[in-house]
This record gives sequence, structure tokens and C-alpha cells, in this order.
Amino acid sequence: MRFIWYNIILGCLLNWLIAPIAILFQEQANKRKGFLWMFLSDNVTGDKTWRPNLKNKFLRQYFWMLRNPMQNWYWKDYVEGTESDFSGCCKYKFVASPATWRTMKCKDTGDNHGRIIDFENSPFGKQHVTFKRTDKNGKVQNCYRKSTCIPYRFLWWIILAKRRSGHEAGLFQYNFTFPCYLYKNNKDGWQLWKNAEWKEITI
Repeated sequence: MRFIWYNIILGCLLNWLIAPIAILFQEQANKRKGFLWMFLSDNVTGDKTWRPNLKNKFLRQYFWMLRNPMQNWYWKDYVEGTESDFSGCCKYKFVASPATWRTMKCKDTGDNHGRIIDFENSPFGKQHVTFKRTDKNGKVQNCYRKSTCIPYRFLWWIILAKRRSGHEAGLFQYNFTFPCYLYKNNKDGWQLWKNAEWKEITI
């Protein structure tokens, strides 16, 4: 039910309509910390490497909020803490790192906003781990991360099937995306990935 409420109703349907209003009244929203504030975030204009040619400030804020909906609402109950007692497994080709989310990075930007996939240094594969989290107030939570990020080739594209669900940082999250990248820009990396063998690790 939380997935439907946050990802579909709030993060998608309402966000399309309310995000522009929140942008126009963001100064007042940040002061009042009310309904509109929940749709904003500290980084409302986006990362520097994300759509660097988009100079229109309003459109940049709007598209970033569509990409990262309701960040203030999502992080409002966050409390810093430490993680321990990891247990689980992951399937990978190049990067194991079983405790971290399966995700990707780009060679040209060093983050996930570029056009050239870093196949050798992206933690592609599947992961399912459980762990304990102790926040700074001493509260202990049983948490988990279950995620998948695997590249596929389809015609002129490399498509990443990304799915994650988990309870981490004291918060629940679930999302599914499929970003696409031009095959011609990633041909060498794709061939390297395609020919590599799958491996598994248990912690």
C-alpha cells in the first residue's frame, strides 16, 4: 500500500500537478514546512551533470522533481545511524560489493547522469541482504536491501532493468526504472559485459 501511495499517487499523479506550484512558491513553502514543502528538496535544481544544456531554471527544477519526487517528504523522518551484521548474497560480474544497492555509473560524468556506461565499475547484478541499523538515538531496526540492475541490448539501445525495494536508512523505498543508452556509445563496454562470467558471493 505504501508503494501505491508514494510511487503512484503522490510521486506520479499528484507530483505532475503540484510540483510547478511548489516551485513558484518555494520560498514560502520552505518557511512554512507544509504541504508544498513536501514536494521540494534541498537540491531542487538537480545535479550539475544532469541535463547540463537545460538552462531554463523552471523547467530544470520541474523535470528534476519529476525524476526525484517528494524528496522532503521521503527524508523527513531520517535519523543518522550505523549499519552492521550484514547477511545475504549477490550475483555479479565485475563489482561485488554485496551490501550496496545494485546500480550503475557512467564513465563520462562519474555518476549516473552520463551517456557512456562504466560496465567494469558499475555494481550490476542482483542483491538481497539483511542487516541491522542503529540510529544515533540507540534505536535498532531490522533492515534489508533487495535490488537488481542488469543491462540488456535491444536494437540500438542498451536498457538497464533497475528495481529496488528495501528498508534502509530508517526509511522504506521501492522503485523500478529502465533508463536507455545508445548502443553505439557503449559497444565496447557491452561486449566486455556480455562475455564476462556470472559470479556469486555470500556474506
